[in-house]
Amino acid sequence: MKGIAEIKDFARKAWSRGDVLRSAATGEPQFPLRLRFKKASGQQVVDSLVEVQQWLSELNASSKKLGGFGFTVEFSEVNHRKLGRQRLPSDIRFDTPDDLVRFIGKQREFTAFLKALETTKKRISEVALWMTENPMKVVPHLDDWNKILDVCKFVQSRPKPGIYLRQITLSGIDTKFFEAKRSILSDVLTCLLTADAYDASITGLSRYGFERRFGFLYDEAIIRYRILDDGILAGSFYRDLSMPLSEFAEHDIPGCHTVFVTENKVNGLAFPTFKGGVVVFGLGYGIGDIATATWLRNKRVIYWGDIDTHGYGILSMLRGKLPHVESILMTSQDIDLNRNAAVVEPNGTRRLDNLENLTPDEESAYFRLLPGGDCEGVRIEQERVPYYLLLEKLDEIRH
Repeated sequence: MKGIAEIKDFARKAWSRGDVLRSAATGEPQFPLRLRFKKASGQQVVDSLVEVQQWLSELNASSKKLGGFGFTVEFSEVNHRKLGRQRLPSDIRFDTPDDLVRFIGKQREFTAFLKALETTKKRISEVALWMTENPMKVVPHLDDWNKILDVCKFVQSRPKPGIYLRQITLSGIDTKFFEAKRSILSDVLTCLLTADAYDASITGLSRYGFERRFGFLYDEAIIRYRILDDGILAGSFYRDLSMPLSEFAEHDIPGCHTVFVTENKVNGLAFPTFKGGVVVFGLGYGIGDIATATWLRNKRVIYWGDIDTHGYGILSMLRGKLPHVESILMTSQDIDLNRNAAVVEPNGTRRLDNLENLTPDEESAYFRLLPGGDCEGVRIEQERVPYYLLLEKLDEIRH
């Protein structure tokens, strides 16, 4: 016997799926919505007569018949040789969206959504269809829907605006608004804008994903690099430089043919001289951003990271963007040479996934660090690797 709690659960699930709002918005015939009851036998009625009577009383008290809204109870007959014909509930139905939303206390959201939909049809009609298809994405933002439309109209009129979000002058909209509404704004703008008005390859919101997707300026990663060859300086006084990623990406470094990439800042600062070389350092997983510098495709790029699961993760990620990347001091032999310098990589932070862009030798070393490997949990940080090993490796590269 399904009681009021089960009926409310049924109604809430219909609401959460968006069925109610879609039906009200489009007129699709999703109502009446029915919840069927398991048919009881006459003997079951006799055995649980008191419970059945209480159940009938509860259903009747909460039904549309008495309350004016909610569910309607439908009956079927059950025969019993002693009790005769008994009318028992066979199912309940919600005849209209209004019946259901009032029953679960969602009438405010229901009314506000329909009002927002009508407003959207008048202001930005292209978004209205998306709203009817994704009503539950809209509901949490109904109080700010007009502001969301304001932003969408602004971006529609100025795609890829090339300004900071802080520079948008719209009533009631500030940077805190964008922090809270990035996800819904991204969804609506993607629906609204033409394919050439945003970068569809950027899908996440982390690391300024919204700004990068829709062409806003943002606080870029700062690339730091050192020139390792006096011949590259060509009269410049600057050997150690830092600049926004976009500036680094725009300008090739004349005379440079080898770019070393390393995680650790001190290793970058102490990196030895190398003819035609520069070293980029200190970005961690953000190092993948350097791949936006298309001129790197014509350079030899060599990565040196920690020997731990994240070091190989960064290498795999970087090679996914720059397929010709090489690595140094990250082989199984390097694990064995530096085993006495190893510490333990914290268990809760280790990577355990397969990495798609490692060479067989790198992959073999990575697997040794995983559960079941002979070096499970080993971490050999770059600064623990003897400096002479780096010098020897660079001599090999030179020759």
